[in-house]
Amino acid sequence: MIRKGKPVSSETDKQALEIYYRELARLADHSENLTCNAFEDIKLLGGVGALLSWKPLLGQISGSGAQAQQVYLLLGYLLIVLALGIIGYAALMKQSVVLFYLREIQRYEAEIRRRLGQENADTFRVAAMWHQWSEKTQRPLGRLFYGHFYLVILLFPSCVLLFSGDPAPNPSSCLLAGICFVVSAAVCLMHYRATTGIVYTPANIEPLRDGAGHGSRS
Repeated sequence: MIRKGKPVSSETDKQALEIYYRELARLADHSENLTCNAFEDIKLLGGVGALLSWKPLLGQISGSGAQAQQVYLLLGYLLIVLALGIIGYAALMKQSVVLFYLREIQRYEAEIRRRLGQENADTFRVAAMWHQWSEKTQRPLGRLFYGHFYLVILLFPSCVLLFSGDPAPNPSSCLLAGICFVVSAAVCLMHYRATTGIVYTPANIEPLRDGAGHGSRS
């Protein structure tokens, strides 16, 4: 619960409020930088995903027979899918740190409102309001993005492998397409489960103790 407070009156309170505000700004800057980096990772996902269309290059870089090229194609696609999974997990790790910063930002915003004597004001509520914005806007867009991304990862490599044989499809191409689909589905499923576990929910927080900075709390 947030303690009831009186507006800032003493010089000590003003100095503490200034320190809290500077720490709030520092946390917000870190959160913004991590968010921008996470969006850069999404661009990287698209760049690596573009490599899924590398099949036309296979005939130029390999003089092997058709069966060997199918195996090389499978290995190449599996490598790309695993690379996409690693990039996706790195983005989720950054997102988890952003959510930690949001929790700390919420604490400092609550303390600033308390010291200003404006506990019920709508200002200094970025962290608390993010949950509403995320549920209405960000998460639906994220589900669309990842839904399309999973669809491409699951279907495109498997279909290419399925029709890569001569004649197509054949038992060998069906086996390779099945292996690719199963591995891709496993990567997508693990990534989806990880995304559902990283959700910011505003919580009732204890106010900061007197003094500034993280070291002032027990």
